[in-house]
Formats: sequence, structure tokens, C-alpha cells
Amino acid sequence: LLVPRYWEEGGAHEAIRPTRPLEDVEAEALHLGVLFTKKHLSAYRMIFKRFIASQMASSKALIRCYSIRAGGFEQVIRLPVAVVEDGFTKVLPLRTYSMPTKTEVVAPKSVKVYRGSLKPLPTVADAVRMMKEVGIGRPSTYAKAIENNRRHGYIVISKYRQNLIPTKRAGEVVKLVRTVAPELLTPRYTAKLMRLVEEVDTGIPYELAILLPVASYIEIELASLQVKNSGSGVSVAEGVGGEVR
Repeated sequence: LLVPRYWEEGGAHEAIRPTRPLEDVEAEALHLGVLFTKKHLSAYRMIFKRFIASQMASSKALIRCYSIRAGGFEQVIRLPVAVVEDGFTKVLPLRTYSMPTKTEVVAPKSVKVYRGSLKPLPTVADAVRMMKEVGIGRPSTYAKAIENNRRHGYIVISKYRQNLIPTKRAGEVVKLVRTVAPELLTPRYTAKLMRLVEEVDTGIPYELAILLPVASYIEIELASLQVKNSGSGVSVAEGVGGEVR
């Protein structure tokens, strides 16, 4: 079952790859007078098991497809029903399901109706993946960008699933910017602006050369549309047609 993996060089993740059994770590901690809590032990045990699993052979499982029909809707799901060949599942057991092999009609005991969306809310991981795909920011700035949006009241991060929930303020800002300067909402423009800002950090252009085109773009749009949002509590500019502040 052992299939060792090798890495060319170490990285930051090396610091969280435990390679010693939990009993040895506990014994050394007691010797040094360090008290571990249940959360410490649970976290170490989880990471240790994942590391051991990463050094094991692949597992094979039997997957069955099921078609569920109810109220005119149909949903196809794929579920593992049995482990055919053990590998890493010896350490990280795979949850299997006992499902009927023939068509069955099931009468529901109760029905609950929930209001939701067919498109799930993005998570923090989804946002990071999106920024990486469109070229916005760097790995060191992904978390900061999300935190800035949360701090300014544009998003709320759910406690358990880490979903990004847009606030009413975010909707008002997006609606206003879409009316005044829609180009600013495109990922392409954001990536371009961030590249220019990074060049400022390295001393390539002068900072004003970046800020003026952005300010001029907004000023031109405001002057042409004569937009001033005073009722929503979100203000883009004061003195339309004059100086943009």
C-alpha cells in the first residue's frame, strides 16, 4: 500500500506536514511541559492522517448513478456504494451508501420548502480561484482583498461554509458604478490597474500617470450622464462637470 511521493524542494507547506505519530508528539510535549488541548490533538491527527494517505496507493470504489424524480424535476447523482480495492481508504475511510438496485417509489414522510438559488454562493476559495484565473492580484494579496471588502461592508463571510454574501451596500455600489463607469467593473480593467500599481511600487511610472486616466474616465462619464446619487447614501462625486473628488 506504500507509494512514496517526493518533492523537489521545500516550501511553506512543509511546516504543517507532521511526520511523527501523535503518541510521540504527546510524549515530547509532556516532557517539555506543553499542554495540548483537544483541538490541538484533533488538528494534528487530521493532518497526520492526510499526510499518511498521500503516501499510499490509490483506492478503487464502485460508483453508481441514480436518477431521482420528484414533482416533475429530475436529479442525477453519483454515489460510492462499495470500496473495491483498498489504498488510502485504509487511513481515510470512504463513506459509502446503501442504495436500492431497482426502481423504487418512495413516499416522503414530510416536505419542507426552502427559498434558495440554483447557483450557490461563492466561497472564499472560489473567490481566490477566480482572482487567480483572471490575473487579479498575487497570492500574497488575495486574502487582503477579501478582507478589505468585508471591512468596508461589501460582503459578509458565513461562519461555517465561508460563503461570501453580498450586502445591500455592495449592490448599491455595483449598480451605481455600472451606470457611471461600467468599464471599472470588468476583471480585465482591474487586472490592468493592479499591474500599473505594481509598476509604481517598483518605480517604473509616476503615480499620477496612473491616477489621471482613471479620474478622467470617471469625470467624463459623470459629465455626460449628469449622475449624482444622493438618496442611496453612496456618493461617487461632488460637483459634476467640475473637479472629481
